[in-house]
Amino acid sequence: MRRPSQVAQDYSGLLRGADLVPSLASGALPPEAVTLVREVLLLSPHLTAWLSRAAAEAAPHLGAGAVSARLTAEMALRYDASGAYTAASGLSASAQPRPAPAVHTAGPAHEHLAAEELRRHSLLAGVEPDPVGFTSWAQPWVPLWLDYEFVVRRAPAPG
Repeated sequence: MRRPSQVAQDYSGLLRGADLVPSLASGALPPEAVTLVREVLLLSPHLTAWLSRAAAEAAPHLGAGAVSARLTAEMALRYDASGAYTAASGLSASAQPRPAPAVHTAGPAHEHLAAEELRRHSLLAGVEPDPVGFTSWAQPWVPLWLDYEFVVRRAPAPG
């Protein structure tokens, strides 16, 4: 559980969520709703190009290429190639299948530590959301319809 003050609101020094969504035009929504909307926009890998353009316009001195590269790297810290949110489990590269190594190399524990070290240098200001909040619903099983008939025949009496 996160407090409203822990919800990610910007990439420090690069892009503010308030620049993307200044407010929601409804008094019926609680103030926390706008903070969640900003976080969703900032963390969407599908909006990386749009976020890069918005950040480059807000900070032209940084250069569009550098801004785009940084936001792409921020998304790579959180999502794998299939688009699954992996922020709690490590770098997207560690989630990719690869052949078994011929000799012993760094294992998942080392990959997790490397991912955490890189995440310490992330510009995202706030607490990472729980994967439950970003995981799309999927039916855990597929129901099957089985249609069948039984025929019972009495065996003839011996003799």
